[in-house]
Amino acid sequence: MLNGRSKQGPAEFDWRAMALGKKHQRKSIGFGAYDKKNKSHAHEIHIRELCVATGALGCALWDGGVVLARWIYENGAAFRGQTVLELGSGCGLPGVLAAHYAAHVTLTDYIDPVLDNLRYNVRLNSEDADADRGVDAEAAATSTTTSATRTGLDGDQPSSSSPPSSDPQEKTTNADPENTSASWAPVADSVTGEMQPWRRNLTPLVTVGYLDWDAVAAASASLAGLSLEERRKCALENEKAQRAEQEQRKLEHTKGLRCTIESLGREFTPQDWYHCTDCHGSDMTLGCCASCVKVCHAQHNTKFVEHSRFKCDCYSSEACVFEQQSHAQGINLHIEPVDVIIGAELTYSLLSVDSLIQVVDTFLKPDGVFYEVLSEDRDGVSEFVDRIQKRGFIVKSVPVPARFMGNYATRQWTYQDTETYRFFSFHRPGSKHRDMQ
Repeated sequence: MLNGRSKQGPAEFDWRAMALGKKHQRKSIGFGAYDKKNKSHAHEIHIRELCVATGALGCALWDGGVVLARWIYENGAAFRGQTVLELGSGCGLPGVLAAHYAAHVTLTDYIDPVLDNLRYNVRLNSEDADADRGVDAEAAATSTTTSATRTGLDGDQPSSSSPPSSDPQEKTTNADPENTSASWAPVADSVTGEMQPWRRNLTPLVTVGYLDWDAVAAASASLAGLSLEERRKCALENEKAQRAEQEQRKLEHTKGLRCTIESLGREFTPQDWYHCTDCHGSDMTLGCCASCVKVCHAQHNTKFVEHSRFKCDCYSSEACVFEQQSHAQGINLHIEPVDVIIGAELTYSLLSVDSLIQVVDTFLKPDGVFYEVLSEDRDGVSEFVDRIQKRGFIVKSVPVPARFMGNYATRQWTYQDTETYRFFSFHRPGSKHRDMQ
């Protein structure tokens, strides 16, 4: 029992509905004052959710992630100039929002489709994705919907459309017009009073990468007794060896495959033409050849267009620039210690407690802070707090204020009305970072 109630375990989604819905879904999450005339908020974050068959638990927004994003928006100054690591990013809403303030943000998860979707969502909220927000003839022909869920945080819940999708695998939905949340529309930092900045291009400020907590915990155990510098050196050498092995396997797999520009020349040549929505968005003038689909677009959303006179855009451009951030399967991204770690609903099982603590201890600077939104009803919360305190961390916990709650418009449905969320701040003695409140 916890506060007179039985523990509820992990939150649930409507798995049946999500599994039957094979298309992805795009949402616009509104922040700040709502303009009734223009039917838009001061700021918006656009998020694509995956179907559950593709992304598992990381496929969709969680209520706790929305709560964390709202707090970040109201406390942007806490992230100004800081390096930030988001654990268990999923769709990446809090991390993408933090990138509007931070010096650099690293988004992490461990499932390939989720990582690809994180990169997509970063581009979706950057100025270089403007073309992707347009509607071309093909998108208009294949799209079956016209508007997206707009999750308002103000007293009025709008239902106007978000940027239309150019991905035929996506669908968009209208939000429930009912809004039971309190009015929530800060336009300045709650502590400093400074007006919120809003960056136009997030891509240079965000890294997306694979992170296996258990692997971090195992590596840390093997390096026990070494100095911090020695640990870093060993980690870099291990990563270098793993990547060399991965590249060798990739070379064997793609042996003989070359971009057709290299094999056929730079002239327009009759060949199969493929389109990559991850790299080219809705611009149907860009495409890739059959070889490049198997090599640099192997983990992307691609589709065959036609057989025609065509010149591949990969070899002659930076169309695959985001592939540089792709992880090698099973190899953790190299991460330097950061100022701030953020996460929502990371502690939902006793099985993850020790690994999560080791990840925080490894990647948080000595004077850094870990911000987490947690439901009291999750298994492992009290155990996590007890064990991290034994590591020397100071823990501050307060109930989430009502203004951050409600109107989530997520697909998390079980116990949604009875969740008791709290803000948790974890830091070592001497940290000057503010606590969540």
